[in-house]
Amino acid sequence: WIVESIVKSVDIDTADIRVKAKNPSGYGVASIFRYILKHYMDKIRFGKIINSIIRLSAIDGSCYVKTWKDGKDLKVRIIDSLNIIADPSANDLKETPVIEKHIMSLPDFREAGKDWQNIDEVVGTKDINRTGSASDNWGNVQSEIPMVSVYERYGYFSKYILTGNENDKDKYVYGVIVCSGLDYSSSIFHYAKEVKRCPYTIFKFKEIWNRLNGRGIGEMIYSLQAYVNEIVNT
Repeated sequence: WIVESIVKSVDIDTADIRVKAKNPSGYGVASIFRYILKHYMDKIRFGKIINSIIRLSAIDGSCYVKTWKDGKDLKVRIIDSLNIIADPSANDLKETPVIEKHIMSLPDFREAGKDWQNIDEVVGTKDINRTGSASDNWGNVQSEIPMVSVYERYGYFSKYILTGNENDKDKYVYGVIVCSGLDYSSSIFHYAKEVKRCPYTIFKFKEIWNRLNGRGIGEMIYSLQAYVNEIVNT
């Protein structure tokens, strides 16, 4: 109930985003832009996404959001924090490479990566590792369809990967690399491209210095809950 109270108290939606002109000559443009902005915010489900960000930030302390362009459309998706790999001591995602783990069915993988390299080398597995450990399989999930673990990394890497030129080995560019098979020590390269920025944003309930993840409600009231349990249960 604490988390839901916080979500309700913040409660930001499209009605709270207002466009105002700075001078009288801009009233007409502002009026038109107001409706255009509302249309696109409704299209990406802005209100629901904001509420989900607030709720997850309050529970986990952090919420990861991925924003990208798919043709002319703007796409926004909340990423499970368990699928994000980054330096836990960084203050922000700008200070660390960011890796997102995708678990996809083999047909979906081949459709999404139809323009990638080495697609035919991927066969997938029906034994899906959900624990993050390559040595233990007690938490693995069995699937009827072969699944593929795909890793999407944003950060600096040698320009040699893109050009194949020996002179570029000591030159570094910011970009994205996509690989699969890292869970089973048989990594397969699929794609690399130079990009301008990382598409991920982290929202924190409470900032903590030298820690990437924020502090959520559960962590903040843990000591209080332990004290209440001791008093009530003894």
